[in-house]
Amino acid sequence: MFDGITLHQLVCFEAVVSEGSFQAAAEKLLRSQPSVSSSVKNLESQLQLSLLDRSGYRVTLTDAGRSFYEQTRVFLQDAKRLRDHATQLAISAAARALRSIK
Repeated sequence: MFDGITLHQLVCFEAVVSEGSFQAAAEKLLRSQPSVSSSVKNLESQLQLSLLDRSGYRVTLTDAGRSFYEQTRVFLQDAKRLRDHATQLAISAAARALRSIK
């Protein structure tokens, strides 16, 4: 069920929900609106879930989408912390390497 899901798809989904529209999400992510829309549609297809209700003027979360969104936010926050940790490790390693040259 989760084969092929990308971080980009999750970021696009989160942005659509937090920004309230595909266009606003695209602007936030510096992507085209069709690219963001396609990423979210592919995510829904891969999950075999409808995450967003597109029938109204604004997109809204389905029940499944609401639950998935909460977990997506946690996952993306954890991914950011992991990336920040890796950055700090790399900085520390570079500093140690520089000290050993002196």
